[in-house]
Amino acid sequence: MARKQIAVMSTLKHIKPIGTILLFALLLGACRPMYGETSMGYQTVSELSAIEVNELPGRVGQKIRNELIFLFTGGKQASQPKYKLEIAYRESVLGVLFKRTDDAAGQIYSLDATFTLRDISGKTELTKGRSHARAAFDKHKSTYSNIRAERDAKNRAAKDIAKDINTRIAAYISSNR
Repeated sequence: MARKQIAVMSTLKHIKPIGTILLFALLLGACRPMYGETSMGYQTVSELSAIEVNELPGRVGQKIRNELIFLFTGGKQASQPKYKLEIAYRESVLGVLFKRTDDAAGQIYSLDATFTLRDISGKTELTKGRSHARAAFDKHKSTYSNIRAERDAKNRAAKDIAKDINTRIAAYISSNR
């Protein structure tokens, strides 16, 4: 009797991991790739390259727009536009780490953006959202260092905003087509 129980226990030890592996394989099989081709042959990447991004004012706006165009196209030629992406942004700088002389030793650059994806006619709103980015930088005695540090913070924030908007739109397109 004891040998039979040991044999059954030994068999169960091997079946449990195999069952777990099969369960994970079944769950992963139900997933759809966001950037790959789905079972219907639809490609999110080609749809992303068909997004026209509106002109944005200022250096930060141009940085956001250029980053988005690169993320949408992968550096390749853009497709014939099917969608319009409208973006508006607001920026501010907040002083932190104040000294006794009321000078800020550090600052935080804040960038807030709202976006709306529409069809090419501009009449139908497909999705919209908000994105936020913060980038800290130090304030130095040198004027050039301050300008450069703030510019770097703006570049980092603009890149973060573009990545966030790209991910949200890719998720929308992947799940709704």
